[in-house]
Amino acid sequence: MEPRPQSVGRVTRIPAAGVRSLLWRGDELVDLASGGVRYRLDGSSSSGGFQYAYSFDRATVSPSGEHSVLYVNEGTKGLVITRSGLPVREIDRSFYYANRYEYPVALASVDGKDLLIHCPDSYQRLEIEDAETGQSLSARPTKSRSETYDFFHSRLSVTPDNIYLVSSGWFWGATSSVMVYDLSEALARPELLDEGGLVSWSYSDLDGGEVGSVAYVGDDCLLVACYAEDPRDPEDQDLDAPTHMLGLWSIPDQTWLSKLTMREPIGTVMAIDRNRCVSLYRHPKLIDLSTGCVIASWPEIDSGTQVDSFVTLAMRVPPTALDSANRRFAIAGADAISVVEIDGDLSGQG
Repeated sequence: MEPRPQSVGRVTRIPAAGVRSLLWRGDELVDLASGGVRYRLDGSSSSGGFQYAYSFDRATVSPSGEHSVLYVNEGTKGLVITRSGLPVREIDRSFYYANRYEYPVALASVDGKDLLIHCPDSYQRLEIEDAETGQSLSARPTKSRSETYDFFHSRLSVTPDNIYLVSSGWFWGATSSVMVYDLSEALARPELLDEGGLVSWSYSDLDGGEVGSVAYVGDDCLLVACYAEDPRDPEDQDLDAPTHMLGLWSIPDQTWLSKLTMREPIGTVMAIDRNRCVSLYRHPKLIDLSTGCVIASWPEIDSGTQVDSFVTLAMRVPPTALDSANRRFAIAGADAISVVEIDGDLSGQG
């Protein structure tokens, strides 16, 4: 039996129905896809006053808070909006298999300017633009080398210090993997976006598995969740063998700091510190990164069955907002948003 969470975290339930997207803004949760509805930890809420007349179901916000992007996670349409909710411009991505994997989009803030990173022309080609104007900051004449190995960019994210860009996508043939780029170098030499990035892992590095998800631990370390046996395929599992891996990877040193073999799928991860992380497969679990043991779990919260960037009709992916810096996350259910706040690092080193 998994341990109960009372000793390491606090759960708050905020009444809410029909939540479509979730973002943290300070100590409030905002559903931009529903027009900017604001939910507070005291249980109160207020309308945002906007209607976008489209079926957006995800949102992301820039580190500065000045711009956000609404988008259809399994579609092709996105919308850049201001802090106040006003539309700035529409964006799109290729239709090619768009209904099978997450929309590739991220926002960064560099030198006082908000940058939009997405794939407007091809699923294989990253572009960096001025978020407000759409001016290209990555124009280059070169043909993307990724066309050689057919990498579908997805689940884009930027480290807290806006130094590294991570794409957690997949190669043709449905092999999930990761590419990491130095953002300042890519702005200086955009052709670097057409190469494989800073990370190169073999199957042996990943214990024969695929990268399901990644999260940041500080500014220069990746928490990497892998699976060797696909939990979506009952014929591709050996229940007697450990088939999943959790690892810490140093980006500047290009080396593994630690690896753990796990017996259960990990799914989407959020780092708490270098000692603990949250796994969101089926329900949230707090994992000790030195032992792989589950410290606490919240089985009453349905957090979905996603293991990588792929999305299927049978997969449950509820609106979720992760806040690693403040050791908390929020997951929307049918009638309430569950907010879990994790206590400080138990070892005193977080």
